[in-house]
Amino acid sequence: MKKVFLRVSALSRFRDRFVLSGQNILWLFGAISRPMSVRMKPHLKLAEALTPDGTRLSLHSHDGSFCIRLNGQELMHSSAAASEQQLGELAVEGFAGRPARVLIGGLGLGFTLKAVLGKSGPDMVVEVAELIPAVVEWNRTFLNGLNGVLLADPRVKILVEDVGRGLTRAKTAPYDAIILDIDNGPTAMVQANNAGHYRAQGIQRFFAALKPGGRAAIWSAKPDHAFETRLKIAGFTVKSVPAKLYATAKKDTYTIYLADKPVLPVPVVVPALAPVTLPAVTPAEPLPPATA
Repeated sequence: MKKVFLRVSALSRFRDRFVLSGQNILWLFGAISRPMSVRMKPHLKLAEALTPDGTRLSLHSHDGSFCIRLNGQELMHSSAAASEQQLGELAVEGFAGRPARVLIGGLGLGFTLKAVLGKSGPDMVVEVAELIPAVVEWNRTFLNGLNGVLLADPRVKILVEDVGRGLTRAKTAPYDAIILDIDNGPTAMVQANNAGHYRAQGIQRFFAALKPGGRAAIWSAKPDHAFETRLKIAGFTVKSVPAKLYATAKKDTYTIYLADKPVLPVPVVVPALAPVTLPAVTPAEPLPPATA
């Protein structure tokens, strides 16, 4: 009450210098006396887990939105997921309406999965590899109303494992598309071991895990020319696509790399030539001996 009294007293001292309508005075008094709990909605920590290397990962909600933080630093937010959706759409844009197998590395808040399913037909198979079990559990519980319900889609298979295991299995059953949305892109932030997926050897692994004509789509927090060069050296045809933080943003914030594996050249089949029958050659009669 003391603070309110002081502010009202201050207002009365300056009333001769400012003309305020009765409505504005009531509004001002209401703002002063309104409880903080009404004016500001709280940030709630819903859950917390540790990554394999001991980093603290936490799930938070605020006013209907959700975010995942890493040691208190925001990693992803449900109101700023335009780039994740763009990533999923670009990855499968060439496979709409036909059967295909897709591997998504990283579940996150589920926006990449949502985009892939939205562009896919009933015969699409989508495998999602998520390293941290708690993230899968959060999607099935706290985030069920966001995108978590998609985990029950019959086209979806959740794999609680490092995406590298799926890449290894793909040697015998390659994918049409591979999406990497793990960590912070080529610059690892969540898990130090994630950096290996973006080095030369890791790039060769997902090149081998793709069918000829397949596509790898990789999310990156910023342009990385060295990574783009490594993709090209591995044999990919590469295109970098700028991405926005949210759909109405004026500036681009992130980068999506599209790496297409060349289609194997179609072997040229030369038709066998029909055997050619040569006419029989009649031996020439010997010439008569010359006479003197």
